[in-house]
Amino acid sequence: MGVRVAQTLAVAEFVSKQTGTRRLTISADGVVASLTALLAAAIKPGRFHTAQMHLHCTTLWRLFEWPLPYEWIQSCMCFGLLEVADVPQILALMEGVTLSQPARRVSDDPC
Repeated sequence: MGVRVAQTLAVAEFVSKQTGTRRLTISADGVVASLTALLAAAIKPGRFHTAQMHLHCTTLWRLFEWPLPYEWIQSCMCFGLLEVADVPQILALMEGVTLSQPARRVSDDPC
């Protein structure tokens, strides 16, 4: 997960420099991409003005509850992350970043 987030931040930095845009919109579809985008926006909230998620979880515990093979979600496994933060704490770090969920279902927990 750390490599994915670092790559996402590097691409955002490159795009920002190439376009002259200080704050970008980051858009993600799927659990892995959404977690990557959320972490990137939490680490560098000044780089993004909007985080648009098409599927994200309200808690990382969902990764353990799903009946999915480990190989499908292994990149979401960030050793030690749940000891210090879950999705609500990650969202709290996204100061100044608007969270957009255009395809959100009615349920409070979209996963």
